[in-house]
Amino acid sequence: MSVEDRFALPATLPALVERYEGKNPSAVRFRLPSWEAALAGTSGRPTRLLSDPAVTTEPSSAHYCDLGDRMVTRDAVTAVCSSVDLADDDAVLAAFVLVMAWGSGTSNSRSLRNTGKALQNRAAAAATLRESAVMLRKAADITDLMVADAYQGFELAGVGEAFFTKWFAFAGVTVGRSWQPLILDSRVRSTLNTTLDVWLNQLAGVRHDPSRYIAYLTALHWWAEQLPQPMTADRLEWIMFDHNGKRV
Repeated sequence: MSVEDRFALPATLPALVERYEGKNPSAVRFRLPSWEAALAGTSGRPTRLLSDPAVTTEPSSAHYCDLGDRMVTRDAVTAVCSSVDLADDDAVLAAFVLVMAWGSGTSNSRSLRNTGKALQNRAAAAATLRESAVMLRKAADITDLMVADAYQGFELAGVGEAFFTKWFAFAGVTVGRSWQPLILDSRVRSTLNTTLDVWLNQLAGVRHDPSRYIAYLTALHWWAEQLPQPMTADRLEWIMFDHNGKRV
């Protein structure tokens, strides 16, 4: 079966994309004191980027300022993670904490505990994060074995697909490449399944998590090219995340 047939454009996708014309991701608010408390026992100042004014900003509301909240944009997280010195364990772990805070906002308290678990063995955590980023940056195309290896080999306590693919999407970028890793979480899956009637098992042809992730990447990059509106795969991912499975 050809790529065109296997990854045919879902019938409702153009209308979904049209609904988001002129809309863009908002900055994410997170609670800095909560992260500092959760990671107080981790050496190397892993929360330093969360309070760095070059990376995060104060919210406009005085109430949230009083609570110690900070704001961070997706672009800021991308800039940090795509340029992080992968040889520096402290820098890698700080970038990962930034990703976790961005991905959690103020509503996912489990991430505080899970990040603490993930960083209990700093050297092992930094190695896992570094190795996955290196493999994804080197992968020439989506079907490169390094993509599956990065997925298969990612092991950090408490960090599942929804969050380690966030690390992939930020730290695995290679500027100018025809594809980039993307985030795959429950909200994106909900839009795929409920809104678009797309199931990754069918696209992948096998029940195998790395294969499903590769099928997902292939689909979104292919759909971005086929849509009548100018589109990128990462914007398509955000649309699916924001839509969260609602009907069009």
